[in-house]
Amino acid sequence: MTRVEHYRRKVCSVPEEATVRQIAAILERNRVGCVVVVGRDGSATGIVTDRDLTLRVVASGRDPERTQAVAVMTQPVVTVATEDSLEQAIEQMARHGIRRVPVREGSTVVGMVSLDDLLSDLGRELEDLGELARLHGRKRPHTAGLPQVREEAEIRIQAFRALLERAGERTGDVLVREFDTLREGLRRILD
Repeated sequence: MTRVEHYRRKVCSVPEEATVRQIAAILERNRVGCVVVVGRDGSATGIVTDRDLTLRVVASGRDPERTQAVAVMTQPVVTVATEDSLEQAIEQMARHGIRRVPVREGSTVVGMVSLDDLLSDLGRELEDLGELARLHGRKRPHTAGLPQVREEAEIRIQAFRALLERAGERTGDVLVREFDTLREGLRRILD
């Protein structure tokens, strides 16, 4: 079972009093889709996404120079611990209808898991399985091992597809379409 510890990386954070304009600049500069809002003690108190800026600031006609993070952040923050599994992270996303989950160690945010990351990782895993099947087929064109590779790939595909479907309509539909494209590519390689 893969742990979310794999998703340790620098996470952009801002204090609660950061302005929306400052947050937008951080998102652009770091090419990320969200920032974690932290309180005076350094613990996560909220999260602001690019979607939050669109819906809670632009669409509402708020002044980005005067509107602070605390006024537009989503709270409480749904997080997962470094020792949690990817399945637990996906279940949290599905339960709360979100696409990103901060990874914490104690009360400190040390990473971020997003559905986009998970799809990218799955794509790499499927490519690796396809390459293994291709190499296996070149070494022994008609061996009994290839059906085992197919079966393992199909099991992994079905398990991940089920998790994506539970992720909810909005995020799930797009990811399931992408996933099905990857799946068909792998099937062509294995057949």
